[in-house]
Formats: sequence, C-alpha cells, structure tokens
Amino acid sequence: MVYLPASGCDLRATLESGQVFRWRRWGPRGWRGLIGTTVVTLTQAGSLIHVGGSAAPAVLGPLACRYLRLDEDPEALLASAELDPAIRVALQATRGLRIIRQDPWECLASFICASFNNIARIAGMIERLCRTYGRAVAHRGEPWFTFPDAATLARADGGALRRLGFGYRAPYLVAAARQVNERQVDLAAVARLPYEEARATLLRLTGVGEKVVECVLLFGFGRFEAFPVDVWIGRVMRRLYFARRGATDRRIRELARRRFGPSCGLVQQALYHTRRIF
Repeated sequence: MVYLPASGCDLRATLESGQVFRWRRWGPRGWRGLIGTTVVTLTQAGSLIHVGGSAAPAVLGPLACRYLRLDEDPEALLASAELDPAIRVALQATRGLRIIRQDPWECLASFICASFNNIARIAGMIERLCRTYGRAVAHRGEPWFTFPDAATLARADGGALRRLGFGYRAPYLVAAARQVNERQVDLAAVARLPYEEARATLLRLTGVGEKVVECVLLFGFGRFEAFPVDVWIGRVMRRLYFARRGATDRRIRELARRRFGPSCGLVQQALYHTRRIF
C-alpha cells in the first residue's frame, strides 16, 4: 500500500466525471481499475489517497501520481483566466476534479465508442471490448482485462463488434485502429504537434468529429486548450454568454479559449460536472 497526498484531488469527481469508463466502485470510498496493464485500487481517506494493486509500491506510487496529475496545481493553471462569478461558482463546486492523464489510444477508441451514448452504456461496451480482445491480468484471483491495442482491433471483425453492441460504431473503430496501427496517424507524433495541427491530424481518423477530437485532445493528450462542446456544455455556454441566442459549437469553443485562456478545458470539466445548476 502506498499513501499519496490527495493534493486537492477528489477521486469520485475525477473518476466518475465521464473522462474514463473502466473504474469500478470498490467499497465506500474506493475504486478499482487498470492503469495500462496494472490493476490499481484507489481509496480516498481524507487528505490521503491509498494506492494498492498488482505492482510493487515503488511502481504504484508514481503510476497513480502521474495518472491523477497530483504533481500539478489546477488553480494555478487558471490564475490568469478571466473568470466571471458563474464560472467561479462552478470551479469552487468541483474543487478536486482532475483531468486524468490517459493513454492516447485508449482515450481515442473510448470516445469513438462514446458518440451519442450515455456513460453506463459506454462502460458496458468498453468492458465487453476488453474482455473479448484484451489481455487477462489476474489480481487476487479475479481476472481483469487490458484495453486492446490498435493492432488487435485493426484485425477485429465488424460483425463481431456489432454483436457486442457497438452498432454503427463498429466499422469506425476498426478503421481508426487500422489508421493508427499503420501510422497513417501517428499518435506519438500528434503529442508533439501544436494544438491546431494536432487537431487537424486527429480529424483525419475515421469516426472522429468535432466533439470527439476535443475530448481526445483534452483527456488523451492533456491539451487543456481543448474545449469539448456537447449538448449540455452548449446549453450552459449559450445561456451564460449568448443571451439564449443560437451559437455554433465553433463559436462557443472560440469564446471559451479567448475568455478562459489556454486552460479552458479545466473550466469545461467544471461546467460539465455542475451543468444542472445553470
């Protein structure tokens, strides 16, 4: 067991905020899931996060710290942003909500599956995907399954994916996996590109549209200047800044970057998590 300072991290807000879909509740204050190929149990205990799992403590500590971005201060990243009272209310209500540092391929594939879907259904689809195509990892007598890599899903049969409940998303997922596996889109290279170039490159992938690309940039590449706009965020932003007038998603993203600065993605997560109060 490893003990990490919580550093303002709220595990429930972070792991249940729609960024990731594979963490299971484990006891009253804990969650269990995989980070890469390692089974990890995270438990909130006041000012500490307890970390256990299938690896040695010397591995688990840095792994969890990196994943949860405990070495970063989100409030400092927003220090220079223009934050009006409504945004400050949202940020205050979601203190401890972190942007997770995810594997880019897992994030990309997950959000292709997430299109026009709800969180519970996405989680079920991804669990079936991992059980069918992932590698089994045993931990305390229980099998867990890694997220399948692009090479594996590039060989997957679309019909089999449809039978797993992927519907029209099945060919998109296979096609994107082939593009990544064949380096038509090199995710490692994307990570080094300026934001707009990275965005344009990811949009070449099958099944990746405007919302998905912003989610992947924010959650998979840590590009905090990304601002995903879904139905909820569009509704909140139009109410706050467009006097209920119609505004395109593009206009909303542009206003967010201009108003909230290069860390506007942090504001987006706060607004999404508190969307029902606006």
